[in-house]
Amino acid sequence: MKQPILGLVSTAIIAALALGIIALSEPSFFMGWLSFAVMACIPTQIIAAFVWGPLLENTPTVRKGGIQTAISLLGGLIFGSALHFLAGQSFGPTPQLMMLTIVTVIATFWIMVAWNAWPFPAIIQSPIALGIVILCSAYVLAYGVFVSLFNFHFLAGADIYISSLETDGLFSAWPVLAYLVTTVAIIMLCLLLDFYPINQLSLEGSKAAFVNSLWILALAAIPFYGFVYLAGFDPVKYMVRGPVSFIFGAFIVLNLLENSLFGNQRAIIKALLSALLALALAFAMQLIYQAFAQWLNPDINSGLPDYQLELWLANAMLAITFPLIVMFSDFFGFWPFRNLRDQQTRNEQTTNGSPSVNDTLKTEIQN
Repeated sequence: MKQPILGLVSTAIIAALALGIIALSEPSFFMGWLSFAVMACIPTQIIAAFVWGPLLENTPTVRKGGIQTAISLLGGLIFGSALHFLAGQSFGPTPQLMMLTIVTVIATFWIMVAWNAWPFPAIIQSPIALGIVILCSAYVLAYGVFVSLFNFHFLAGADIYISSLETDGLFSAWPVLAYLVTTVAIIMLCLLLDFYPINQLSLEGSKAAFVNSLWILALAAIPFYGFVYLAGFDPVKYMVRGPVSFIFGAFIVLNLLENSLFGNQRAIIKALLSALLALALAFAMQLIYQAFAQWLNPDINSGLPDYQLELWLANAMLAITFPLIVMFSDFFGFWPFRNLRDQQTRNEQTTNGSPSVNDTLKTEIQN
């Protein structure tokens, strides 16, 4: 099976699997413990794919995928337990714990993509140690951002408010989370565009990390400020309908379709068309997931007071489906639809075209 048929079939199968898991789960369990447990695995999953993955290149596909999956689950158990018992004070999947877990994923993307893991690859030679340091740094960064920027004063008086979990950060939690998620959407856009135009500067190390950070923060401020403050969109609706859906669409383009479309176009044209495709897929998948949510629960409500539909969509797309995408495309290499010889051919072909997000990050970390 070749691209793009491989990617389209894979997208349908993974979406069906994710929605099946959700349908078989009790709603409160899906929105709480299940989403928390899976999200707790994602930072380790990213490291297992992009830092430790090259160590397993000569391992049989199924065994390799099994090892990486086991590592991800172990990391989720360790770091998820730490988040639950230390930061969450054993109260369960509270809003504070769920948002902190999301921020750990955001921090991992920032370190791995925006900063190319700087400064760690230059000072740590062992890939195993490098991955552990990056992972721990992501959690430290996430916790620092969370306690300094997030507050939950808007929940005061509600039954779910727990005063001992209050962080007293600078901003109300929902808007700051919406902005941080927007930065990840911009990171995905930068990957689609191969970081054009700042890639023309040929920066490395701290300079690249600094310029990339300014570029991402500035670009993220445009849609966030425009939609939330100028147009008056609800920050949660904006976050889910915009950045969350775009991130989901971008991963379909980069991981499942392996950025294989528009191969005959010039690089910048292909990048722009890929970004537009990610946007189209974001809109289409959002409609599909929303239709399923409303079929599953006809009484599900949108917007205030508890954003049932929006949080369902966010958890379904990024907490459940995204890890399955990484597992299937990177851990198991599209097995059984693609055999080892096909995988080797694809690896050779990526040197002649735009690489997938996996290839991009692996190359950056190895360099």
